[in-house]
Amino acid sequence: MEGRLDLLSGVRGFRALIDMATSAFPDLHVEVHDVLGEGDRVAARLTISGTHRGVFMGTIQPTGTRAVWEGIDIFRLMDGRIFERWNSRDLLGLMTQLGVVGWLGWLIPSRK
Repeated sequence: MEGRLDLLSGVRGFRALIDMATSAFPDLHVEVHDVLGEGDRVAARLTISGTHRGVFMGTIQPTGTRAVWEGIDIFRLMDGRIFERWNSRDLLGLMTQLGVVGWLGWLIPSRK
């Protein structure tokens, strides 16, 4: 999926995010390490991995690189459904593995 994912919300937005990720990383795997809950909140600590075989985020061309990155999701539940979701991903680590940025976060010029 191309375009701005932040303009989409709800189930449609989440589906678009999953479609974008699985198009770029067809063998995408999410390993859940911890799930913690209190009140109406549930948090999960994850490791995400996959091989970059498709365009990612609309502009990052496939590299064939196997990448592994960490993430945390926090969900607020209401009536047994996810009402809100917040997340954090190690995107700098992912972009470094894909060769988009260097070790200290410096942008690497596009490869032609």
